Amino acid sequence: MTAMDNDKTIVFMDFATLGEASIIKGALESNNIQCFLSNECSPFVGSLIADRGVSLHIFEKDKDKAEELMELINSATEEDDLWEEGAAEEEYND
Repeated sequence: MTAMDNDKTIVFMDFATLGEASIIKGALESNNIQCFLSNECSPFVGSLIADRGVSLHIFEKDKDKAEELMELINSATEEDDLWEEGAAEEEYND
């Protein structure tokens, strides 16, 4: 792999809103994965007529690490949802 290949960026994810993109960007950055957003200033972000929303770019060399982090985030979110559903059912049954 040449030095230039290490600098290649890819679109890792697309988001409908800047808020969603910013949350994931922060998670990646806090795990030492450099990234940046594009298209965040488009007047159509979040609208139904947008071709795509905000794009999150990472270095291609960080793709595996970023995917692992996203899996951790998704599994933690699913566990939180299950816990909240269980807590809500317990309150209802009391």
